[in-house]
Amino acid sequence: MLKGTIKTIFTGVLILTLGLFSTLVSASSDEGYPTFSHSTDPVTGYTVLSDSISWIPSEDGLTCTVEYDIQNQNGDKYHVEGAKAQLWGENTMEATCTQPMHAFYRATLFGSTYASGQLSIGEPLGHDFEEIKRVIVKAPTCDTDGSAYAIQKCTRCGLEERIDLDDQMKAYHHLWGEIQTEYLAVENILTDRDGAVIPDEDGMPQLDDISTKGIYSIRSFQVCELDPEHVRELGVEEKTLSPEEKAAAVENLKARAIGMNEVALKWEVSEDADGYIILRNGKQIGYTVEEVNYIDKEASSEEFNFYWVVPFKKTTGGIWPGERGKYVWAIGRVLEGVDALKAETVEEGIKLSWDPVENANGYVILSKTGSNKAPFNEPVRVPGTVYLNTMAEEGLSLYWVYAVYTDKAGNIVAAGEVSPYAWAYAE
Repeated sequence: MLKGTIKTIFTGVLILTLGLFSTLVSASSDEGYPTFSHSTDPVTGYTVLSDSISWIPSEDGLTCTVEYDIQNQNGDKYHVEGAKAQLWGENTMEATCTQPMHAFYRATLFGSTYASGQLSIGEPLGHDFEEIKRVIVKAPTCDTDGSAYAIQKCTRCGLEERIDLDDQMKAYHHLWGEIQTEYLAVENILTDRDGAVIPDEDGMPQLDDISTKGIYSIRSFQVCELDPEHVRELGVEEKTLSPEEKAAAVENLKARAIGMNEVALKWEVSEDADGYIILRNGKQIGYTVEEVNYIDKEASSEEFNFYWVVPFKKTTGGIWPGERGKYVWAIGRVLEGVDALKAETVEEGIKLSWDPVENANGYVILSKTGSNKAPFNEPVRVPGTVYLNTMAEEGLSLYWVYAVYTDKAGNIVAAGEVSPYAWAYAE
């Protein structure tokens, strides 16, 4: 059986049936139930005891019974049960998210006494939230928490509420991959205390051949599989290898550009080698086991790259670097040949023009006067794709053009193929 709380709505009216007089009866709230003043029915002489009234609603609150005590002038008391209260529908309020059902009842007590009251039935419905939006303020990473929130809305009353979701955005920690190793300091470029390269007499970098000391360092590390920028260093171990016979230096090492920032290396097999370490400008950039070729895909396209290939032999202590051979150099830039070379006679002399070549910053013009058997004239270097020769000698002139790339000092570091010749007559 549901329990309720009574609130007085208006005063009850004691009506004398059969046209008798009426007396006002007040109603108030006392511990959840209405009480009445001691008013006596003039016909029967009985009085409703105000503190004895109990309102008993049904489970659904749609009906209600009333129990109360009456007393006559002699002090005799009687308990009355089963009085029916009527639901006063127009003032009844259904339960909401925050308020229980409020039921209003009206009942006839002891024949002519009328009473009304309000009962709170059951519990509030509570909010029925559903998520309508989720916002990620900051995504979590391997080592930092993220931040997010959700907006939820009650399907009954429309109340919107923001819910913090930070507890679902915790850092997911690193997922370290397999342990990797890298061989360090096979050969180091000699530098001063400021890190500047100390060149040799020819201006080339000098190498400190650490391999002659039999010392080799191995770096161990792990890379996070979730974020490759996070690397965990496991340490560098320095090994002193057994003084076994070194592998012979490689022969016929060659380097050539095959594309922008790409240089291909190849060499002959070193019979005693188990593999080869590739150095660019004195720093290790890779290694091979059986192959006698390697492609450097990060070569500079602005200046020369110097390459060494160091053979090594496997030992119980690691690897044993072999003899260092001669270095080669190349720039990572390929220039195509000049197309559409044209020569024409104009009033000022002979005008040459051709199509531009990608990745070139200049062109070299070769020429002969008289015939193809004549010696070449002094080459002319120009920045653009048009040249006007105002000093051309009378008669036949032949011209060739090839594209070049020069460094900051003006030295040619890359050149394309020479074009087919074009000719014109100077008047």
